[in-house]
Amino acid sequence: MNILIINNSTTDYSIALINKYNIILCGITINNNDYINYLLTTINNVFFTSNISLKELHALAFNNGPGSFTKIRIINSIAQGLSFSNNIPLISISNLVVLAEGAWRCTKIKKILVANYAYNNKLYVAKYCKNSNNWYLKNKIILLDIKDIVAFCNNLLGNWVLTGNFWFLYPRKKSISNKFTILNSNNCNILDMCALVINKFNVNKLTKLKNIVPIYI
Repeated sequence: MNILIINNSTTDYSIALINKYNIILCGITINNNDYINYLLTTINNVFFTSNISLKELHALAFNNGPGSFTKIRIINSIAQGLSFSNNIPLISISNLVVLAEGAWRCTKIKKILVANYAYNNKLYVAKYCKNSNNWYLKNKIILLDIKDIVAFCNNLLGNWVLTGNFWFLYPRKKSISNKFTILNSNNCNILDMCALVINKFNVNKLTKLKNIVPIYI
């Protein structure tokens, strides 16, 4: 099993190659606007050091958002281009479910609410529940006004963890309720993404090229 993973989070890019369940990591922080050259050069270096070629990939995984237009568009374009030209199956992963996986890893609580800032005082909000190794999205990802987040969270029943960059950006909201565990998370950990990708690959949950729908903020 050879899977290339391109991870986009709020502040950086990182790349991983899964080779027979061994993970080769290459973290990079982008400090200028030359995103494409950084990414393509790093991908080439990963293949060189691992002695694996594009044609030997069994899948290519990437984030499809929510995220900034520039980063998501570049990652989607690279993933689709490599997939189309080399006939590589794709695995798309939401940034929100990666944050849910990270919250579960830290707490082992299986109910996660992710709140990421979107635009104009609105949040992307998603409720995830974990069953075995799989995450299930309860209802749909919604856009919620910041002023409504307290009431929304206080309507949750049971033991939930709240995570996402909203709690990082608006720390005063951490007083929302004593019944919740709140994890400030401003980035998607690529190791959490690797775990999700392996699970999807093992059950053949691949994404068709025509079905990729990026989510921008």
